[in-house]
Amino acid sequence: MSKCLFPTCDRKAESNSYCIFHDCYSSSVAAKKKTEVKKESESMKEIKKELKKEYPVFLAKRPLCEAKFSKQCQKKATVVHHLKGRAPAVVLDQKFWLPCCPICNGEIEARHGDAEQLGLKLKRHVKA
Repeated sequence: MSKCLFPTCDRKAESNSYCIFHDCYSSSVAAKKKTEVKKESESMKEIKKELKKEYPVFLAKRPLCEAKFSKQCQKKATVVHHLKGRAPAVVLDQKFWLPCCPICNGEIEARHGDAEQLGLKLKRHVKA
């Protein structure tokens, strides 16, 4: 017969190693197994692999920044701006891609309202 694990308690322990009076401590004291949350899904990993292949080809065909949204525009496109965001349903659709310099892309994300008025950001839920 085992004793309750609660300090200074001499009562008989139940199956969880605590007596019926200290049963409430069993869940808080017991080491809980930590489950690691996946950072991204398997489908998103596949999409990213595909994008890694397609971005250089796209930027080779269209090497200049087409956004021209910032006064400090670098003129040379090195990133792809996604007009409808990076939702899995539209991320691979090149008709929603825009070659951009990093400065213009950052400005577009920072000034969402202005970019939307100029057509540099599109609503995701509207059919195109």
